[in-house]
Amino acid sequence: MYKNHFICAVKHNNKVLRENKNIIQLPFDSEYSLLLKNENSKRALIKIKIDSQDVLYGSEIILDANSE
Repeated sequence: MYKNHFICAVKHNNKVLRENKNIIQLPFDSEYSLLLKNENSKRALIKIKIDSQDVLYGSEIILDANSE
């Protein structure tokens, strides 16, 4: 996903998975990671929801400008 100079990618076995209409399919019961990249000149405030569930339990991540 790319929006406003921000990238979020899902990785499985260290490979970025392709998305189709903002949907990513993973093998059942597999482990994955998220790659978050801020290409903006300002810090980004990140909230993460997976299947509409807040996985940070109300917390947020601050990602510095031009970092991942």
